Amino acid sequence: MFLPTPYGDKATAGEARLYRLAQLEVGLLDLPVWELKQDIEALVGLLGELSPSSQRRAEILRALDRMVDTMEPDDVSGTAAVGRSVLAPVLGKPASASAHHVRAVGHAHIDSAWLWPTRETVRKVARTFSNVCDLIDENPDFVFAASSAQQYAWLKQSYPGLFERVKEKVAAGNFVPVGGMWVESDTNLPGGEALARQFVAGKSFFLREFGVDCEEVWLPDSFGYSAALPQIMEAAGARWFLTQKISWNETNTMPHHTFRWEGIDGSRIFSHFPPVDTYNSDLGAADLARAERQYAEKGIGTTSMVPFGHGDGGEVPPGK
Repeated sequence: MFLPTPYGDKATAGEARLYRLAQLEVGLLDLPVWELKQDIEALVGLLGELSPSSQRRAEILRALDRMVDTMEPDDVSGTAAVGRSVLAPVLGKPASASAHHVRAVGHAHIDSAWLWPTRETVRKVARTFSNVCDLIDENPDFVFAASSAQQYAWLKQSYPGLFERVKEKVAAGNFVPVGGMWVESDTNLPGGEALARQFVAGKSFFLREFGVDCEEVWLPDSFGYSAALPQIMEAAGARWFLTQKISWNETNTMPHHTFRWEGIDGSRIFSHFPPVDTYNSDLGAADLARAERQYAEKGIGTTSMVPFGHGDGGEVPPGK
């Protein structure tokens, strides 16, 4: 899948027809059944993470048994609400008072250039941002974060109506521009001036278009970091730094998740590596249990961030 291909450019793609549409299928979403499925998946996932001797695990297992006995197999849709009512008490039970807390942040990580032409990135951004605006209309409390001033600039150029819609959501506080950089930049290969210009261009765009001064640096997918970055971030007015990718390092394990990163000149910036180990979480039990299990600052901190959603396909957070 990483091999070069001529099909990304119309000038080299040729004239041969590569695909033929053979069939379209349309399905109707049964919302009560879909909601019941989400409840079951949440509880079954929790079963897999709890100790076999856990009181809560036993309660969940019995509730699932009662749900099956209560529902009518020949009328799943008609009895889905009854099944959900059986599961509601165990779903509603809070965790222990000392449990780790996670803050879920909806986003859609979209590489500005990767395994597709740039023109497709523009369409991915349009699809994603349009879907998010619809989700905000349906759920006024939904908050979504998106980085990379370049992607907003593409939207303004190619989809001006949608860009105005995004501006309205930004003003309302539902759509949050983050990062302050022109793109989610690599920080190993570029020189200092190039990195500085990332912030000058990115922060200027967000301030000019949205009246937003980004105080965070959002780089979940960067493979590494210049030791000069804290100094550059501080000079750009940043107060916080979030990243995640180096937690995938197979050689050197990062020993902390919440800390102050000190650069070459002594500049320090508050930094966070989400212990969930992914920037595309599904918010399932396995991910959340991993975040609690791996959090390195136990006994000092009690909270970590979980970026959730689907990236690169132009999708949006699941279940919304």
